[in-house]
Amino acid sequence: MLQKEKKPPVTHVYRLLSRVFVATSRKFTVIGKITFFKHVDNGIKHVVFRFFSYQKMADMLTEVSQAFNTLCVKYPRLKSILERCYSEIRNSELQVKESADESQAQKKQKVRKVLEESIDMRPLNTTFDSLLTETVKTEDELIAVLKRLTEAQAQDKKKILSFAARQGLLLKGAKERFNATMYKHVRNSCDFSSSYANFLISLYRLFERYPRLNYCCVALRFFCGNMKLIQQICNENQVFWTNLSSLN
Repeated sequence: MLQKEKKPPVTHVYRLLSRVFVATSRKFTVIGKITFFKHVDNGIKHVVFRFFSYQKMADMLTEVSQAFNTLCVKYPRLKSILERCYSEIRNSELQVKESADESQAQKKQKVRKVLEESIDMRPLNTTFDSLLTETVKTEDELIAVLKRLTEAQAQDKKKILSFAARQGLLLKGAKERFNATMYKHVRNSCDFSSSYANFLISLYRLFERYPRLNYCCVALRFFCGNMKLIQQICNENQVFWTNLSSLN
């Protein structure tokens, strides 16, 4: 004689669903809103929850799916409810991803507009221009020039990027020529953190490849905060950013 399927204890199912959520949500730094709903279906109370995450979950969907499959096997009468729960989690991840992609595209467009509108190809001479070609032979000379370039950035905002890129070139040479202790001494003497020094080197490499960037009149922090996007923008329109002959 077939035994009648037992009704799963509501509190037990609720606890299991909560564990599924906890197991998946604890891996995110930002957690969205959780809403639990109870309703009656054929005399059995079920627990359904909506999970809204504001970070990517693509790498977690497999684990979540396995957790729901386990619950479906253990409580087959809840299968349709559990499937809807998993479907909502999966769909929310897709929506978050689409929203993030759209936001990133908008930000890139804004960065591109700022760069292009700030270009000024007119010659500009300053009292610090000699620093752009001055050579250094010793560690002390290098430190002195790096400090003067920092001073130049504070005095002449229109050429701040060129002076920063020059620092990047000098730091790159120092990193290749000096040992780790000497290079660290150079950085510390100029109050450059390791990450900032690496940023300056990356800035130099980017300007060397795309020289038109030297004529963008924007703050250095604009590049610092949008470096990856600027690289993408230049890669997508290499002819424009490498060409100095005209503004077309």
